[in-house]
Amino acid sequence: GWIGNLVRQWFFEIQLTNYWDLTGHIQSRSIFTAPINFRTESGEHIEFNIIPNREVLPVDFEVYEGIIIPKGDYTFLSYRAEINTAAYRKAQVDLSYRFGQFYDGHYNDLEGGVTLKLDGYANLQLGANIIRGDLPQGKFSENVYFSRINLYITPDLGISNYIQFDDITNQIGYNGRFFWQIRPGNTIYLVYNNNTERLFDPEKRYRVIEDQVLFKVQMSIRF
Repeated sequence: GWIGNLVRQWFFEIQLTNYWDLTGHIQSRSIFTAPINFRTESGEHIEFNIIPNREVLPVDFEVYEGIIIPKGDYTFLSYRAEINTAAYRKAQVDLSYRFGQFYDGHYNDLEGGVTLKLDGYANLQLGANIIRGDLPQGKFSENVYFSRINLYITPDLGISNYIQFDDITNQIGYNGRFFWQIRPGNTIYLVYNNNTERLFDPEKRYRVIEDQVLFKVQMSIRF
């Protein structure tokens, strides 16, 4: 039938996660289910999740500056939809949207990205994560923007770059990594990390709050 012509693989998933305190009382419970999860004949992935949640707050919880959820026992239901185009495409699109109840309010979390692949020598990814929450105590939002640029001189030698900015901390984070795989299992890394804070000061717009260089060697010894 048409389903057999469209679908290559079906996946079924259910995952239960529990957290207890030291006295044995439940603190958090999540049941992750995937009633719809398949890969098409062309390689696209489509998934829909239903996630019952339970959170027991022993004390008031500040979910966002000035927005406090009172202590108590909360049960709420959330949903998630995801679409990923096939990895072999030169332009790959990834979308994920989580929505539904959140404690005694509602929550929306949209994450999307586009990856451009240039003949195996370079990958460019641009994406964003947009969060909106609506609670009786108030509304909150967060926007995260990110970019990833990977350059490959050879399959074993290259440079990866990751940049991220969020409007809560007003920080720009950068991670750069040079890697050289001498042989499978043996790789040398030179890593540079930087966090810069955006200031609302006309005389000094940015301030470096972290600057770090790391040298790593990964070795595999076989007997």
